Amino acid sequence: MKNLIVGRLDGFTLIELLVVVLIIGILASVALPQYEKAVEKSRIAEARTIIKSIDTALKSYYLARGNASTNVSFEDLDISFQNEDGQPATGDSFQTKNWRIDLNLFDCLDNSSNVVGRGIVVYPRSSRWEYSLAYCSIEGLYCNDDYSAADGSVCKQIGFGKRADKCLGSACYKE
Repeated sequence: MKNLIVGRLDGFTLIELLVVVLIIGILASVALPQYEKAVEKSRIAEARTIIKSIDTALKSYYLARGNASTNVSFEDLDISFQNEDGQPATGDSFQTKNWRIDLNLFDCLDNSSNVVGRGIVVYPRSSRWEYSLAYCSIEGLYCNDDYSAADGSVCKQIGFGKRADKCLGSACYKE
């Protein structure tokens, strides 16, 4: 006759499984905000690449024509972009999956208040945060979150640390 071994079956108890699920939930709640910041920073890197391409095309345009205060459309530039629907960008605005890019919204001024170009403003389309990026070749890239958190925390969270002197809005930060 076989001997029966009386004892515990191999496996996890319900309490052990609940503890593991709780630990995973805590780790996820800690990691999720960091993940969102990383995703937003990668979107900003995409915008920065687009902005640099547009800035180079704008500089070429202004050098060829000599008038930096003129409004420019994408048809005037030696660069082509496609909208999200695959159509070529026309006019002074186009949209990608993540961004809406607008040309000519403000004058870029040098230290003597001479117009040296037109500004580029980029608005996120697929972000849970509300902010915009403004770019002038002399000043660089700015983050503006006037219409978001009152303390400017969105721009700070996505990597813009220094408060800017010259800006389009009051809650404005520079890289």
